[in-house]
Amino acid sequence: MVDYSLTALSNEHLILKLPLEPPLTPDTLISSDLYEGDHLVGIALDGVPIYSALTFSSIDIIQPDSNTGPEGLSVDGCGGSLGPTPHGVRYHYRVMPACILLSDHTDLVLERRRKMITDVEELLDVFDSFYGHHLLGVSRKGFPIYSPFDSRGHLHQHLDSCNGKFVNGSYGYYVRPTFPYIIGCEGPGEYNFAAQGVTSEELTGITGVSYKSCPNGYYSVSTSNGCRACPAGFFASGGGCEHICPRGHYCPPASVEPLRCPAGRFGAAEYLISSECSGLCSSGYFCPSGSTLSNRYPCGAVDRYCPTGSGERLSVSPGYYSTPEDADYYTRSGQAACTPGHYCQHGVRYLCPAGTYGSTSTLEESGCSGVCPVGYFCPIGTVNPVPCPAGSFGDTSGLTVSQCSGLCFPGHWCPAASVSPTQRICASGRVGEGFGLATSECSDLCSGPVQPKASPTSLKDTGVQSNMTAEVAGLPVITGNRPFCAPRWCEEGYFCPPGSTLSTQQPCGSAAVYCATGSSLPSPVDVGYYTVGSLSRPHADQMDGDNTTRIAQVQCELGYWCAEGVRRICPSGVFGSSLGLTSSACSGSCAPGYYCPEGSTKAEEKACGDPSLYCPMGSSLPSKVPKGYFTENGTLTTRSDIEVCPPGYFCDGGVKFICRAGIYGAISGLYTKDCSGLCAAGYYCPEGSVTSTQIPCPAGRFGFTGAVNANCTGLCLAGYYCPSASTSATQFDCGADNLFCPTGSSVPLVVATGYYSTGGTAVTRTGQSSCVGTDLLGTPPAADHRRNICPSTTV
Repeated sequence: MVDYSLTALSNEHLILKLPLEPPLTPDTLISSDLYEGDHLVGIALDGVPIYSALTFSSIDIIQPDSNTGPEGLSVDGCGGSLGPTPHGVRYHYRVMPACILLSDHTDLVLERRRKMITDVEELLDVFDSFYGHHLLGVSRKGFPIYSPFDSRGHLHQHLDSCNGKFVNGSYGYYVRPTFPYIIGCEGPGEYNFAAQGVTSEELTGITGVSYKSCPNGYYSVSTSNGCRACPAGFFASGGGCEHICPRGHYCPPASVEPLRCPAGRFGAAEYLISSECSGLCSSGYFCPSGSTLSNRYPCGAVDRYCPTGSGERLSVSPGYYSTPEDADYYTRSGQAACTPGHYCQHGVRYLCPAGTYGSTSTLEESGCSGVCPVGYFCPIGTVNPVPCPAGSFGDTSGLTVSQCSGLCFPGHWCPAASVSPTQRICASGRVGEGFGLATSECSDLCSGPVQPKASPTSLKDTGVQSNMTAEVAGLPVITGNRPFCAPRWCEEGYFCPPGSTLSTQQPCGSAAVYCATGSSLPSPVDVGYYTVGSLSRPHADQMDGDNTTRIAQVQCELGYWCAEGVRRICPSGVFGSSLGLTSSACSGSCAPGYYCPEGSTKAEEKACGDPSLYCPMGSSLPSKVPKGYFTENGTLTTRSDIEVCPPGYFCDGGVKFICRAGIYGAISGLYTKDCSGLCAAGYYCPEGSVTSTQIPCPAGRFGFTGAVNANCTGLCLAGYYCPSASTSATQFDCGADNLFCPTGSSVPLVVATGYYSTGGTAVTRTGQSSCVGTDLLGTPPAADHRRNICPSTTV
């Protein structure tokens, strides 16, 4: 329990003794005197005292008359106030203690304590979550004080003069937002039924109580000295419960008078106890309150209807009719929206008059949706206007029959819904004779259902395209039950403007146009197409004999191009790989390495051939390679370019060969295997050499013409030496006695000290030998004995 310090502001302690079982005596039962002045009347569950809502001068302290007294007392959000009482200044209640049931919400209670209010009804919001009996406190006599709402969320009704009542045999007080707020006197008090009506609480089970008289709707029970409610099916009048509830009425428990059965229901029997009475009123009838029959009153008129359970007649809505229509006018039970083709007035559905139509529902006027428009007719009950039949016309509105205004005039034809006898002129090239022509063929030669016609041309399955309609092309055309009509067509190759009298009225014109059967004007040939005729057939060369009477067009084939209706073959050097080409360039130039004769259909039409031939882009024929050139790019059979034979090579038959070793190719464009000739003496030429002196023979060797490698012709002979590019084995003599040249010498060698030269002549010595004596004198001879005179000849 929250300890509110406000309760202890007075030094006086209150001691309140409460009986465990509140006494019920005849005196207390009929007590009706309100408390006069300020009295302690009870205590709340939080320990706060409860005082009466009167001042010492017996004025309502909460809501006094502002014209005759002071302003009302303000209370906080819990219903309490801090102020004077007969027991000193203290916190107390004079109106409903609103925070008793919030004991688990301390913060909310403190917040409401700080808020002051002047309208007691503001305290009711706390109890919105607490319906039913919730104890708030106890009166001085021990009777409980309960919360204000019953289990349905309504303020408790039928309280006695002390603000209390009996429920299930127990008496208690019920707080409310009006005077006397909590307790007005020590109850139980007196009931004022004239002001409050009949209570529905069960008062049985209260014993030891002696009423002066039981209230209306109750009867005295002598065994328990109490009052009980009159049973259902009876009512009390003047104190007794012996009155049987009559027909047309019902009597719940404690009834003081019979209640009428509600409108829409009937009470066919006595003793009825609930508002459902005997059941719902029958369909087609209505039952005011208190009715005793299910068919009390017929609904009464065709513009009224009474569904099951009607308490009064309902008027049929505008644009609706009463149902069921096969019932008599007086017992209609429902309504339905007026259907298309009808209008509804005063509950009756009527067909839309002839000459009008009704395309929507809920129409109310006899004009329905409107007058039938021109070109149409509307018999009675029309939903949507009906087109005048083909061959006729309707030039006025409001027509009612299928003949409409009459038949179409000669030279013209009238499709359905026509508004004029000259609705459409017959197409050029046709003769329209007689009235009532109904189709574009403008022919009265009509019979039976549609039949396939024979093809008007002999171009079937040839890829030919013309401007012929399905009828002209011999295909069946079905439009409803339209008969087959054989028209008179303008002949192919000619066109017939309006008013033509001949089937060959005018020649089509040129190869740039064509005229199929039934043409009214020449048709320009499409781009990429050519025209054909009786002589110029598809996929063949065109002829001049039918140049002005072409009859159809054909798409240009592969390998051809077409302009102004004329078909031409793709020229050589280009190809045509698509249909419908329009220029002499066709699809483009022939691919490199290939050649394209005229009429070619692909870029690689024909391979160029062997390496002696080449085909640049756009070739119409292979080209022969010139002498001294070779072919390149592509395979051996698809060469596309040529190149002059470079130095060091010769070219034959379009193939490049390298000059062999020992010869050389000094210039471009060589075409023989000897190239430019033999390599010069003193030099050698590996394959591919470009000069006669390509590489000098190495020193110590010599070379004749045509040497192929660094060995040249051979080594220089002993006694001689050979510098680079030597042309002889004895290119140079060794030179003197102090020099010698062995085989392969590139330069002479000086004889070493202590040696002497040997072999050859004085200028072609080939070696050296060691001297054999130490005192030799003189010049050595040419033979071995020269060793005896070595010093004079050594270095």
